[in-house]
Amino acid sequence: MLDDTFKQIFEVSQDGFVIVRDNLILDCNAAFVKMLDYDCKSEIINLHVLDVSAKFQADGSSSYTKSQEYLREAIESNGHRFEWLHKKKDETELHCEVTLTPLVYKDEAAIFGTVRNISKRKFLEQANQKLNNSLEEKVSLQTRELKKSIDYFQTIFNIVKEGIAILDLESNFLLVNDSYAKMTGFTKSKLYTMSCMELTKKDMLEESKKVLQEVLEKGFYMDYEKICIVENDRELPVSMDVILMPDKMQILVIAKDLTLEKKRKKEKEYQEQLLVHQSRLAQMGEMISMIAHQWRQPLGAISTTSANLALKLELNSFALDSEDSRDECKNYFLKRLANIESYIESLSTTVDDFRNFYKPNKSVESVRLDAVFSKSLNIIKSSLLSSGVEIICTSNSRENIRIHESEMMHVILNILQNAQDNFTEQNIKYPKLIINIENKSINIQDNAGGVPAAILEKIFDPYFSTKHRKNGTGLGLYMSKLIVEDHHKGKLYVQNIDDGACFTIELSKSEYGES
Repeated sequence: MLDDTFKQIFEVSQDGFVIVRDNLILDCNAAFVKMLDYDCKSEIINLHVLDVSAKFQADGSSSYTKSQEYLREAIESNGHRFEWLHKKKDETELHCEVTLTPLVYKDEAAIFGTVRNISKRKFLEQANQKLNNSLEEKVSLQTRELKKSIDYFQTIFNIVKEGIAILDLESNFLLVNDSYAKMTGFTKSKLYTMSCMELTKKDMLEESKKVLQEVLEKGFYMDYEKICIVENDRELPVSMDVILMPDKMQILVIAKDLTLEKKRKKEKEYQEQLLVHQSRLAQMGEMISMIAHQWRQPLGAISTTSANLALKLELNSFALDSEDSRDECKNYFLKRLANIESYIESLSTTVDDFRNFYKPNKSVESVRLDAVFSKSLNIIKSSLLSSGVEIICTSNSRENIRIHESEMMHVILNILQNAQDNFTEQNIKYPKLIINIENKSINIQDNAGGVPAAILEKIFDPYFSTKHRKNGTGLGLYMSKLIVEDHHKGKLYVQNIDDGACFTIELSKSEYGES
């Protein structure tokens, strides 16, 4: 029974298995053949490992140098895991996670490799295709080898880093490998008295039962993420591939510990928050400059009006000996005091816009895009007009959309500020901005000469800036793309049109939907 079980595990695993000696591929499973898009195993056996590897790895080093380093590390440390760029039969590259472990194969030293495709997978399509393949044909190709090598397959079963378990149809453990036992903290003998459901977190129990039922009906369930309660009541996040075995009487579970992956995700989110904060601080300096510029006109008007009123009083410009003259004086003062009140209201509105833009508000609001754009433009409009920028805006926005308003203002202001900087740097004689607003999209086009082709695909990279170091952090457009595409599931892109650049914000696929 163990012989059949190990053969089935070797063949039906979603990971690729490969045996290498002296850099030559001696054997592999069907998953590895399929992963590299070869027609059959015979096309791969006896190939050099570099024949199925990209010429250079992701860090720019040569695959030859790197492969020797990793093979040496695997032998010295009795195992090594790393990321590797493989090469398919059609020369396209495939990003994989590889685990190398030394073993004895046919009485000689060799290397056993587990290869997992970590590119985005169309797992349902792949699983259907794999499950529809004839398992009997796969097994028959290696019947002689497998019958002679039961110890060899036992070794494979226990040395793979992923946890592997065989369950009965009631989810009771029949067989587990060393990695599965280590992952849970329980001994194998203890696990053999338990069921997989007993390890499931209570609030996920019903969901797990539904997954098990789907496996029994459809034959598989891929990438199922759940929380297991393991030794000492510790919560263990795992990702599972669950496959009904060919005999329809047993279930194969391949489990991966997600603890490190979850930790890295949290660290990434924290770093992202730091970048947002850094970007906001950088933009705040520019915003303060805009507000100072925008305040000059109303402050000057207030100063002029108050001076005018004081002068009228000093010169006794109004004769107050008749009711008509007193009314004239009263009306004159009231009119100018009303003007001062209007100027003060303008100053207050500017401060409110600035405060609302920077307040830590992550709530989703139902607003029209033209209203969001108007608030953004009001902050920078005075600065644009004083620079001679012509602003042409058309709007067909009639519907509300649910977004983070302050975040979207951040994006719009970044684009407008970049355009203004480009007008200055390129010394554009008649600078112009053409804005078109629809229900779920905004186009902002300038005539500053466009983005050079050499950097067109880099301008959204973090810390990439064409400005002088003291004038730019290189975070503005990166954060804008992050806000639109990650926070709102939309698109932000740029293209050169006519004599300038056109930035497009598309929110048609916003995760918040319409109001």
